[in-house]
Order: sequence, then C-alpha cells, then structure tokens
Amino acid sequence: MAAVEFQVDPWDRVYIWREHYKSYLQLNEHIAIMNARAQPPGYHLDLGFGDAADPAAAMHMSTYFVPTFALPEAKKNWREGVDLVKTFLKPRDVISPDGSLLVCDEYGTPQQEPWMFIDPSCTNGIREFNNYRAPDTRSEVNPREDAKKYDNHFLDALRYGIMHLFRLGCNSHLSDVYTGEEATFNRTEYEPFLEVPDSGYFSTGSLDF
Repeated sequence: MAAVEFQVDPWDRVYIWREHYKSYLQLNEHIAIMNARAQPPGYHLDLGFGDAADPAAAMHMSTYFVPTFALPEAKKNWREGVDLVKTFLKPRDVISPDGSLLVCDEYGTPQQEPWMFIDPSCTNGIREFNNYRAPDTRSEVNPREDAKKYDNHFLDALRYGIMHLFRLGCNSHLSDVYTGEEATFNRTEYEPFLEVPDSGYFSTGSLDF
C-alpha cells in the first residue's frame, strides 16, 4: 500500500511531504501505523482519495482514518491522469506579486519552477518517478495494460488524488476562496506550507527531517 500526503497552496502548486509505503500488511495495520505517527502541531488530513476498484477499502478508510473518495471516473481514463500529473512537473515562469516576471540572470532569462515538489524523505516516490516509463504506443493495446506493471504504487495513489481534485472536484483556486481577513499570502518568499489558522497547513520550519 502506498499513501501519499500532499498539500495544495492557493496557486494550485502541489507539495508532497510524506509517504506511507509498506507491503504485506492488512488495511487495519496500515491505518494503525499511520494513526500512530508523530504529527506537526495543528496538522490534520482533510480528505483521502483511493482506488475505485476497492470501494470497501475506501469505506473502511472513511470510517477509521479520513473521509475517502474513490470515484470510478478518477481511474477510468489512465492516460488523462498521467498527462494531468505531467502538467505539474512542467517548469513554469515565476511571477512576482506585482505581476512582473522574475528573471534569474542579467540576460532576462525567466525564472522557472515546477508546480509539484516532493520532499527528499519520500524515497519510494522519488524512485518511482525516476524509473517509471509510461508507454508511447499507437497500437491497439490499452496503454494502461501496456505500461510497466510494477513499482508504480506511489504514482497510482498520487494520480487518484490529482484526478479527484483537479478534474472531478476542484473548481476554484484557494486564492479565490480565502479572503485577506483569513490569511496574507506572500509570494516573494518560498514558503510552501502557508500558516493559515485552522487550515491544516504548517510551516516546514516545524519539521525535523
């Protein structure tokens, strides 16, 4: 079982900060391990996303761990999910709060960064990202079936979450929802986990890796 914990900032950047990656355990054992972990102050999970192939597991997770969605549409189009994750890996120009383009040298080269970040502690996820190769096929073979059939548990879990949020449920940016009275966002500093009261976000400075 692979469980990927991530947060999304007000500009839809994804920050993967923790993984649970273990084999040969029953679901209750996985839940017990995850519930027993030390948590940063104020941290909590809002939602979980799972594989629609096992709705009973999603119901069990909802009962004993975190409310969990497992919609069939999140895995029906495997290629769409893979392409969606890739959009977060593509480098994008960095724009300052005043709307100007940030540059990284005297020649005016735009400063770029991906919109998905992964903490170095997520060693299994990094390994899967580095080693997994989706097929580029135009044959009649189903591309999901033609892909490598192992060592993709982290990527599958991440794909379910991203599909649920950004294709099936997320219709607004967080920056459109939060008001100035609730939080002040500063885009000039790299601060992935914004400290918004009672939001579940936390500062990386509180972590001891």
